[in-house]
Amino acid sequence: MATYIMHISDAGRTDSQMSVEVDAQTSLAQAVQTALEDFTAQHGNDVEFPLFLDIHPAEEFASRAWMHEAP
Repeated sequence: MATYIMHISDAGRTDSQMSVEVDAQTSLAQAVQTALEDFTAQHGNDVEFPLFLDIHPAEEFASRAWMHEAP
């Protein structure tokens, strides 16, 4: 099992951050697809393209948390 932190944001002010646990790296692609589908379904017409996706292994996230702080 591996845990990743995914941060999805758009060109506007919409963003979402989640922790995702996957069985193997091969299933990470499915987790990303599901996260993107959930993001666009949840925010609907408020999404402004392009979308930005950051994925970090959870154990490395603390050193990169500054990348995801709100301005």
